[in-house]
Amino acid sequence: MKAISFVLLMVCLLPANLLGQANVTQSIPLASGWNLIAFQVIPSDPSPAAVFAPLPNPNDFVAAWTFDNSTGHWTCYARPGTAEGANNQILPMAPIAIGRAYWVYMSNPATWLLTGTPPALVPAVQFTPGWNLVGIPTGTGQLPEPVSMAAVM
Repeated sequence: MKAISFVLLMVCLLPANLLGQANVTQSIPLASGWNLIAFQVIPSDPSPAAVFAPLPNPNDFVAAWTFDNSTGHWTCYARPGTAEGANNQILPMAPIAIGRAYWVYMSNPATWLLTGTPPALVPAVQFTPGWNLVGIPTGTGQLPEPVSMAAVM
């Protein structure tokens, strides 16, 4: 029997007027509970502590998780001062990266505005056998055609 690998993809929308701007703001709507997001801008400080600090109400942010496809390990960043942040035995999250997807848990809904620079080049997305968690980087241009999940599998 042939094994099939599935891929989970997430796209966040960018403002339409990205071209010609040094810094842009990405709007990320977050619901209560789990949210799968991808960053389309590179913040000036990509450390998780700096990236997750400017949420509208920082107490609504609980934790963020990502999966490293190459190592097969989950990493986490939790709000400082929480039990999850203090007692977590999971690897700490590396700096935020374009092309990576993130699970973000919120206790209340919020719209997150994140300012940064769109990448000059869209990084290649590397797939490994099995499950992959990726964020589709769109860069400053538009995709030439819609992404078809059937074509990826």
